[in-house]
Amino acid sequence: MANAPADAGHEWGHFDYHYQYFYTNGQPVKLHEMGILNQIIGKAELSIYPKMEKLIFKKVQREGAGTYPFRWNDSYSFHLTEFVFGGATVTLNAILHVKDMGYYSIKANREIDFEQKV
Repeated sequence: MANAPADAGHEWGHFDYHYQYFYTNGQPVKLHEMGILNQIIGKAELSIYPKMEKLIFKKVQREGAGTYPFRWNDSYSFHLTEFVFGGATVTLNAILHVKDMGYYSIKANREIDFEQKV
């Protein structure tokens, strides 16, 4: 994914997750700080992105050319990616820039959020 930060030096283990939960009051932490961003992106590319793409294409077919917002969220299991993640919510906020050139050319300014509540 373009503009994704690099993972931190090491992937978190059981101790890191326990420390985060019990001693930091569950303060938010970024996936790249946990050393697992690339794993989550890999899982998303296989299971989430195809669904997102279909929904974007359907919206573009309805709306046609122009610039408009697109928001989507859903819950997914990342348990096999990382043991502490059962169901996590993935949210996409995007501004779609669509041109009709005999086919639709779609560019998007997007932000994808991953949230796991404990």
